[in-house]
Amino acid sequence: MHLNKIILTFFTIVLSIVSGCKHNADSVADMLLSKAETLVDGSPAQAAIILDSISEKDLSLLNRHRATLLKGSLQYYGDSLPESDSLIATSVSFFRKKNDRPRLMQALFVQAQIRRDIRDQYKSMSLACEGYDIASELSNPLWQGRFAQLKSNLFDETGDYLNYNTPRFSDRHNYGGMTKNRYICKKEENQNGKT
Repeated sequence: MHLNKIILTFFTIVLSIVSGCKHNADSVADMLLSKAETLVDGSPAQAAIILDSISEKDLSLLNRHRATLLKGSLQYYGDSLPESDSLIATSVSFFRKKNDRPRLMQALFVQAQIRRDIRDQYKSMSLACEGYDIASELSNPLWQGRFAQLKSNLFDETGDYLNYNTPRFSDRHNYGGMTKNRYICKKEENQNGKT
């Protein structure tokens, strides 16, 4: 806990020093957001401290959406997803327009989890399929596994395998492949220190 206070104090001081100039503040915020993005999976508490030290009013549009994505990811790790996906949906649209595939993939995951949490499994499955395709395109086995596990959980929760076996959810999204992909996800998360 003491280390967290030191980190927060350090980042607050750095941000305060350069906050006189909006451009410099956004540059510092960009650096802080990059650091938080690297910590969100392994040290979500430290990522939250960094995110809390950033003043959103000084952020560029890109960095505001990055902060929204980080908040959504931290809420997912903290098991406290919001009741609406409106903020993350805006970020999904933004990253889609910017063709920022890695961040779009992550934003789709957060939005799919929120949709699952509010019991909109069909929309969640649609988002998960899109995210899985992007993870495959990016050759990212960790995110392929995460999306595969999400889809498998949706199948398990609904028991409605036939509804998802339509052209909308092509053969690569069928239930048969989910068990294998669930194993990949667990293996990747264990290798990255996540249990």
